[in-house]
Amino acid sequence: MTRGNIEYNLKKTPFINKIKEMEFHFSSENYLMKFSLKQEEHKNKLLNFFQEKYEINISDFDLLVAILTYSKLEKRGFYIKYKDVIFTDIKQITLSLGWFYNGQV
Repeated sequence: MTRGNIEYNLKKTPFINKIKEMEFHFSSENYLMKFSLKQEEHKNKLLNFFQEKYEINISDFDLLVAILTYSKLEKRGFYIKYKDVIFTDIKQITLSLGWFYNGQV
């Protein structure tokens, strides 16, 4: 870690935010704090976009919002851990939707 409290090795960083079973590794406490603040803002923007443009209601897309927010904020690399799988590039991630109709799968 540098004197400025920046960790370039995201695998070893102490700055981690966990959402469900996904860990987001940040290079600095500043990026970690920004992530927490920006995530809700991005969630509201995306919800409004899907509802206005496509008339789609999305009940749970926290991971999508978190991944998009992380990729916009973290400028020193990309390191997301999901269970035992490590992602070092957003292009490695494929999200699948569980389809629900009136609460039924």
